[in-house]
Amino acid sequence: MNRTNPRPRQILLPAQHETTARDTELFVRHLASFVPPDPFDAHAHLYPLATVGVDFPDELRPARNAVVGMTDYQRSTGAWMGDRCPRRGLFFGLPSSPRVDVRDANRHVVSEVAAHPESRCLLLVRPDDDPAAVEAEIRATSAIGFKVYHTFARRADTPNAELDEYLPQWVWELAHAGGLVIMLHLVKPRALADVQNQSTLRANLQKWTGAKLILAHAARGFCARHTVEGIAALVSFDNVFFDTSAICEADALLAVLRTFGAQRLLFGTDFPVSSMRGRCVSVGDRFVWLTEENVRWPSSPDEQPTLVGIESLLALQQAARLAGLGDADVERIFRDNARDLLLL
Repeated sequence: MNRTNPRPRQILLPAQHETTARDTELFVRHLASFVPPDPFDAHAHLYPLATVGVDFPDELRPARNAVVGMTDYQRSTGAWMGDRCPRRGLFFGLPSSPRVDVRDANRHVVSEVAAHPESRCLLLVRPDDDPAAVEAEIRATSAIGFKVYHTFARRADTPNAELDEYLPQWVWELAHAGGLVIMLHLVKPRALADVQNQSTLRANLQKWTGAKLILAHAARGFCARHTVEGIAALVSFDNVFFDTSAICEADALLAVLRTFGAQRLLFGTDFPVSSMRGRCVSVGDRFVWLTEENVRWPSSPDEQPTLVGIESLLALQQAARLAGLGDADVERIFRDNARDLLLL
């Protein structure tokens, strides 16, 4: 995220987000025939609010001891996806702050996923964690890999962190040895278009071929041109994948499809971001989240923004059309790619 335009704190409380009749009508009219039955959500967060490390405003403090689990995920997502709501997915904690309680966050996700055998989970890991302890936790739980994030880098301006500062070699090594997943949200202003990011990714993908790297948000293509400009740097690697989560413009997704085909793209909601009202847009060489917190939307219900989850699916649908995908390709994105990658 841009430091000047962070994710709103309201997204942490999905119960606050009401799905309107207009949202439902928009999904049914445009997307119900596009989203296949039984999709797999490859990017979603579950978390106890007490662990996320956020200072809640006074009016939200009564809810800070609540937990967001599978029931909340299915209720919130099902409200607008109906019978196309995913019943399984890849879940992990919410590393929204350097103060997040990683142990408690991981314990919560592992516990929630344990009751859903077709789902999988990732562990939040900090770069200074003990590799042996993390490996033991992987062996002792159902976790199939790692979620790394820039907020855990040891610097003040973490959005400018180099990859090695929050994705250390020991994570690559464990992922390579065990065929495990690494979920990576790129940072630095130009994301995949950043030459140093490209160089570091290429070196590690070549060295640690057993690792399965998922570049979240279409390689953080919130500014679509960054993915469009940078994706060719990874074309020779077969151990890199991308998810669709929270991407609201078609160009970044289309760049993945045209470079790698439909086999490397995974549907993801980025719940609870998917329950937020608004969208992310490219602005020059950056991006901006347009939300209820920073935009005065028209008062008419017909002119209100819809949910990020719906905007993201509309962008994916447009990219699929422009790429000329058939039904089998769409089913791969929504279900089959995850099944193959995660050995379901």
